[in-house]
Amino acid sequence: GGVWANYSWGRFWGWDPKETWALIALLCYITTLHGRLAGWWTEFGLVVASVVCFLAVLMAWYGVNFVLGKGLHSYGFGIGGETYVGTFVIADLLFVAFAIWRHRSSKRFPITREEPVAAAVSAAD
Repeated sequence: GGVWANYSWGRFWGWDPKETWALIALLCYITTLHGRLAGWWTEFGLVVASVVCFLAVLMAWYGVNFVLGKGLHSYGFGIGGETYVGTFVIADLLFVAFAIWRHRSSKRFPITREEPVAAAVSAAD
């Protein structure tokens, strides 16, 4: 992409909204993977961060074209995408909030199951 941009526009990087949001999405996922490998968060944190980072991909693909509607990348512009993008963002964040609530409540009230052998031994006593 950078070689083509240099040929077309005379520069490799133009701080176009499409380029910038693609960089934000890349940095978001790099930070997520680095955080997991560095031990900053657990597997659940990796899942939550990945779902949240998908919002950056959504903005790079749809938000720039249908919400911002400007930039050097003039393909795919449309109108009326704010409702769809906004609805998906709200649904995604509600899903993340529900998952965090469910994860935290499962730690407070762990499910304990008796082993069948232990239950049979205690019933025999």
